[in-house]
Amino acid sequence: MKTDKKVIKRDGTRADWDISKIRKQTVPACEGTDINPLEFESLIDLDTSHNMKSSDIQENLILVSKNKVSDEDPDWDIVSGRCMSHQVQREVWKNTKFDIFEFNAHSDFLIKKGYYRKDLKDNFSEEDLAIIQDKVAKDAPKADYNLRLSQIALLKSKYLLKNKKGTVEYPSTADMANSMILASIEEEKKRAVISCEYYEMLSQYLLSLATPFKANLRIPDGNTGSCFIGTMPDNTSGIFKSYWDMARISQEGGGIGWYVGKVRPGDAYSPKVPKANVITKWIKIINDIAVAVNQRGIRNGAITPAIDWWHLDCEVFTEIKSELNGDLRDKCFDIFPQVIVDNYFLKRVKAKEDVYQYDQYEFKQLTGIDITELIGEKIEEAHKLAAILIEEGKLKHFHKVKAGYLWGKMLKAWIEYGDFYISNKDNINISNYLSEFGIAHCVNLCVESFSISKETTKAIIEIVDGRSYTRETDGLYHSCNLISINVANILNDDVLLKRVCANAVRMLDASIDLGTMPVLEAKNSAEFLRNIGIGVVGMADYMAWNKAYYDTDEGRLVGETLMEKIAYYCYNASIDLAIEKGSYPGIKHANYDKMFGKTPEELTRISPNGFDWVEVQQRILKYGIRNFLILAIAPNTSSGLVQGVIASYLPAHSKNNTQKLNGLIVPVLPKFIKERFWYYKTKFQYKTEDIIKFTKGIQRWTDTGVSMELTINPDLSPSIKSISDVIVDSMLSGELKAVYYSLTIDGTAHICTDCAN
Repeated sequence: MKTDKKVIKRDGTRADWDISKIRKQTVPACEGTDINPLEFESLIDLDTSHNMKSSDIQENLILVSKNKVSDEDPDWDIVSGRCMSHQVQREVWKNTKFDIFEFNAHSDFLIKKGYYRKDLKDNFSEEDLAIIQDKVAKDAPKADYNLRLSQIALLKSKYLLKNKKGTVEYPSTADMANSMILASIEEEKKRAVISCEYYEMLSQYLLSLATPFKANLRIPDGNTGSCFIGTMPDNTSGIFKSYWDMARISQEGGGIGWYVGKVRPGDAYSPKVPKANVITKWIKIINDIAVAVNQRGIRNGAITPAIDWWHLDCEVFTEIKSELNGDLRDKCFDIFPQVIVDNYFLKRVKAKEDVYQYDQYEFKQLTGIDITELIGEKIEEAHKLAAILIEEGKLKHFHKVKAGYLWGKMLKAWIEYGDFYISNKDNINISNYLSEFGIAHCVNLCVESFSISKETTKAIIEIVDGRSYTRETDGLYHSCNLISINVANILNDDVLLKRVCANAVRMLDASIDLGTMPVLEAKNSAEFLRNIGIGVVGMADYMAWNKAYYDTDEGRLVGETLMEKIAYYCYNASIDLAIEKGSYPGIKHANYDKMFGKTPEELTRISPNGFDWVEVQQRILKYGIRNFLILAIAPNTSSGLVQGVIASYLPAHSKNNTQKLNGLIVPVLPKFIKERFWYYKTKFQYKTEDIIKFTKGIQRWTDTGVSMELTINPDLSPSIKSISDVIVDSMLSGELKAVYYSLTIDGTAHICTDCAN
């Protein structure tokens, strides 16, 4: 149907109003769904009494379909996503004049304009580029079109590169560019094939790159690291170097964990200053760094400073965000406080005994022992020695306190603030194969990635063009790139899962050599340890598909079985990569008598899949392994949305949630809500204790950490003691490493009215 009214196209030209052109969008958008294109067309509300812009028509299609999305009509989510995908593709074409299938010409344009790294194509032959061009031309139109609304809205708002006019790259262009960079260090004859393999992993949403990795890899000098952990020395120059390093990392968008337990407590003796400052004075500066040096103007810096339970300033530290207690001038509302416990302390909590907090500097002066570098039996012996010295009157700066009282202060802060962390120093070193070389002192910002860090005692710092650079250093800061396996798109295909795991290991390992680090200590750590962090996303969808719940023995076994498969496939993939490229340099210090805290014989005995972990150990001893630590389950909230699945390993937030993305209130539904509605219990419907128990099974096969966000529903878990008991017992068993965010809710607001739930 045509009228005398005109449509103003994006290029400014005018065309007759024609409903058949709208049908060219509505019909394919509804293809393969239960939505009738005629129903969609009947809902379109356009004012044809005056000339319209084509962009307004497009916005109307998105808005109408978006407003129809619900858990009862989930197919509208697909329809709406396709409409926005079409809009994004038109926007990119308008801003670049390159179609989605013109990868080579489009990427040349992006390189020339400075959006992409200049070396993107340097290691590829013309034949390679032709293969890559064909792959994108074949797969991209379908891959970039069949996206849910939340996926394309988040891609557009956060990940796709833009100029002043709007988006300048297609999702598939970004995926292939990142894939080419990761494959550029491979053997010449393999680069094109590996690029296409990586592209499939990314464009088919089988693997999810962490946000810094996904957003920055292809841009000039982009930081790809997600996690950084440093150690603050106990001297003024070292403290201020730590501040500078934190600022550099924050400026590049990294999340930070920083161990401050070496800094002596308030009133401690110093040769030059008779009474040291309380540690909150130093942490106040960390808080201000997080605010002043933000993450590229996108958001505030994010830092978790960490202190041990035995530190004399620990109690005032637990109140650092409280508005009710302490000196307001010392309050820090923009950091994420972290208290580090150990099994010695937890045993005394359980036994309701007293413990001593004491001055670690004075203890070292008396004994020559640096308690901050100890774990396991050694730290327990040190605590016992400190108690003897105190009782003999030799260690004078101390405080006697009931372990339960101090533990209660930590739990109160955890529940009150919601973002107060508790980590177990013994447990975060359970998989530390280099414990004689160094230890992990604390956990990172999201508690899933940690390894050895060493304070800087010697460094050469230069100033070039007004900027300070560390040229040489003996310090090591933990650093790690992260990737997550989308188990919801793999489901029970073990052949595909093994292939995805192998690609995850290879991609992350390549990122170590290709990415940039904001500080030298992090670069040195990356090269020495070659840490990678492989996690999961979409496990709630996987559980629902397999008709499993988080609070049953059968459900816990489903989760643990999957995680062991991922661990087994990833460890073997890293061994295979070591055969091809060599082991991480630090392996010369390694001891693999235990893995995941248990002997290989024990792992084989408890394996839910019947895997032979003794064979894995023997392969490591014979061939080596490419990466020091391999597995880390991140919260990946943004990554989950981009993947179109529920974030991380935890239950769904809601069966019908929303997010504000790209200026829209976007519906977010579980992936299999249409097929498995009754198997999606939300996190508000589970006991806190049950989520901790589920996490234990996942953690059993994770060599670093798990981002365990907990919801405390007073109607389901009326006693904090029951939650405390599960945490203490789980930590003492070695199967819980850290307690992360908590959210206390009004349980009555989340009662499920569905008869089957």
